[in-house]
Amino acid sequence: MADWLASTEYLGDDRSKPLFPLIPLHNSMEDLDLGASFQRAILTWRVEDQWFPEQITDIDEQFQKRWGFKPRPVQRQMDQVIQDATDPGIIIIELEPGAGKTEIALEAVEQLAYTNGEQGLFFGLPTQATSSAMFARVTDWLDKVAKDDDAKLGIKLMHSKAEFNPTYADLKILRAHNVEGEGAVTVNSWFSGKKSILEEFSIGTIDHLLLMGLKQKHLFLRHLGMSGKVVVIDEVHAYDAYMDSYLTKALEWLGAYHGTIPCQVDTYKNENTVFLIRPNRGNIPPRFGHFF
Repeated sequence: MADWLASTEYLGDDRSKPLFPLIPLHNSMEDLDLGASFQRAILTWRVEDQWFPEQITDIDEQFQKRWGFKPRPVQRQMDQVIQDATDPGIIIIELEPGAGKTEIALEAVEQLAYTNGEQGLFFGLPTQATSSAMFARVTDWLDKVAKDDDAKLGIKLMHSKAEFNPTYADLKILRAHNVEGEGAVTVNSWFSGKKSILEEFSIGTIDHLLLMGLKQKHLFLRHLGMSGKVVVIDEVHAYDAYMDSYLTKALEWLGAYHGTIPCQVDTYKNENTVFLIRPNRGNIPPRFGHFF
């Protein structure tokens, strides 16, 4: 990662925002101020702040602030479950469509991030269409979090058609304005390609998580990108046997990293419970549980 950063001449190919531009041939080492160059590059690159989640003490006030309504009984129950958990692992949310699973999951992200000291989110969905639809909802939630914390929080939509998503496109256009002033959601163009997973808040297709279980180049980037985040997996019941095998391996790694994984399910079967908790066996710490 440090090598990639030091090899980047300009932020997003914008020559008005130099990072580590090439040194002219007529310059010698005596002409360079390496300390000043480093400081300039880091200040240019860092267009966002680090997220420090806060403890949620009043669930009614929190839901009213985030969603504009008071929590339903099952959402209140979920809040209590997470508060009582000392080392939460997998949290399985089984509810019918429209019952408020997304609100539960995002509220759980804030609580779990505070409990476990995590500082980001990966929200995995089955398709590009569902990822794009969820991106708008997560962006709205993150914008409220950013304003509460008076921070600039970076976000990334991770799939090949991301540039056609109007919400994401607007954020990329407005990113320069988001850097100054009150808290807001912003986009750092440096997090692109293989580096996308390193962005603190990312929403995308589930394959980005499944590839943690596949031997490939730059695999360490996926592990680095996932290890410090709360990982939300949506529509778990929609995955087939091939995807389940990779998901099992990914869950083993997340368990080793002490990650927390809220899983959202519409239609549920008993064998899914066994499949999701199976990575707990072997050398993985006994942290996973079936809450709903």
